[in-house]
Amino acid sequence: MITRLTAEFHAGLPKGHGGAEIDLLLFLPDGRRWAVEIKHSMNPRPSRGFHAACEDIKPSESFVVYPGTERIPLGENLEGIGLLELAGQLYRYREDGEVRQL
Repeated sequence: MITRLTAEFHAGLPKGHGGAEIDLLLFLPDGRRWAVEIKHSMNPRPSRGFHAACEDIKPSESFVVYPGTERIPLGENLEGIGLLELAGQLYRYREDGEVRQL
């Protein structure tokens, strides 16, 4: 997914305070940040470290990517989401009214 992002998008692997980690931080062209945790389990529950890192980084949206296809609300600005659905979210991202293929 990262290799398909256009030049306007940036990705990082940041650590929060005390070493808490986010698996992927996406920087959108409008300045918003999306935090992503990746799970291999069908249970899309974020780790304590992910919550701690999000407290430090304060992303506008947070996602737990899991092998399922359902979008599952997990809290304020936190959602369980399948990889294809997250890729679709990025595909539909609009900065100036046009869909960009990623």
